Amino acid sequence: MRSLLIMLLALVFLPLTACNSSHNSLKRKVVDLGSAEGCDASVQSCLLAREGIKLQLELEKSLRTLRPFHLQLHIEGIEQPVEEVTVEFFMEGMEMGLNRYRLLYVENVWQGEITLPVCVAGRSDWRALVVVKSQQSRYHGVFRFHSSG
Repeated sequence: MRSLLIMLLALVFLPLTACNSSHNSLKRKVVDLGSAEGCDASVQSCLLAREGIKLQLELEKSLRTLRPFHLQLHIEGIEQPVEEVTVEFFMEGMEMGLNRYRLLYVENVWQGEITLPVCVAGRSDWRALVVVKSQQSRYHGVFRFHSSG
């Protein structure tokens, strides 16, 4: 009876273990590209280049909170195909809620329409965390910019 119970438990947990190990082998390598220092993406196009990978962020000039603005991201040096590109907007040390947008690939560039909330403390110093997912890796890069009113 005891050996039958052990066999039944083995039949139940063996597939779960196999499923879990195959899931772990599909994890993507995370590559932190750092931050595009010294560049305000609301004033000019900003380039983040590390390890042969280039992310170039273009925002509309003089963007305002609560009004949609256009964003474009040019990507070079990442193995193809790129599966997904998201941009999450946040402020250091300030809870701004979830402001994540999925970009669409249109006319050879990743782009989207973005609307940012107003900061109740009156701050305008935003960060854009770009995440590019390919089949084998996940790339992160941060861009700084300012909004108005």
